Amino acid sequence: MDVCIIIPAFNERDRIAGVVGKALEFGRVIVVDDGSSDDTAVFAKNAGAVVLRQPVNMGVGFTTKTGLDYAVKNFSPSILVTIDADGQHPVELIPRLLEKIRCGYDVVFTNRLSDRARMPYSKRLGNVVLSRLTNLVSGSRVSDTQSGFRALTMRAYESLALECDDYAFVSEMVYEVGQAGLKYVEVDIPAVYHAERGYKGATVTTGIKIFLKTLLFRFRK
Repeated sequence: MDVCIIIPAFNERDRIAGVVGKALEFGRVIVVDDGSSDDTAVFAKNAGAVVLRQPVNMGVGFTTKTGLDYAVKNFSPSILVTIDADGQHPVELIPRLLEKIRCGYDVVFTNRLSDRARMPYSKRLGNVVLSRLTNLVSGSRVSDTQSGFRALTMRAYESLALECDDYAFVSEMVYEVGQAGLKYVEVDIPAVYHAERGYKGATVTTGIKIFLKTLLFRFRK
C-alpha cells in the first residue's frame, strides 16, 4: 500500500536527516519546514525528502495539515503517517502502525504513557490531564491524545474537519475521529525525551489552554 510520511519540522537541522533516512524505508517522506531559521529544509532535501517551506512559523497544526493536504493532492496515498522531526518518536515502529491499518483500522494512535516512568513529571502530568479532558469532550478513549505519531487512511483523513493551526491540532484530531465514528486503535511506544534539547509538548498550563479550545469544537458546527 502506498504510504506518505509527513514530518513537520522547525529548527531541526541536527536531527532531520536521520529521521528522514529511516522513514524512507517505509514510504515517501514529506517534510514541511515551519519557517526554520536554520538549514532544516536543506538537510531534509539532501536526505531524500520532498520539502515544503513556509516563510514564517505557522504552528504545528497548520504545518502538519499542509503536508497531509499536499500528500493527498499529489500522491493519493493509501496511508498517511505523521511523525515528529526531533527523534522523539521511534521511526522503526512505523510498520506496527501500518499493520494495524492493514488489519482494518481507520486510525492508529500511539501511546507513550505505557512507558510513563521515562516521561518528565511535568509532561506526564500535563499529558494525563489533557488526555482525560479531551476524551471527556470527544467521547473517545485514547490514552495519549498528545502524541503526534499517528497513521490513518486517506479516506479517514478526508472525513475529518481539522481547523486548528497550533498544538491543539492533536486533540482536535482525536475529537474528530470520535465524531466521525472511525475505527481506531492504539500502539504502545517508548517515551523518548532529551533534556538537553528541551521538552516539547503539553504541560499543565498549555494543556488547560488546549482543553479550553477543545471545548469549542462542540459549538463550531
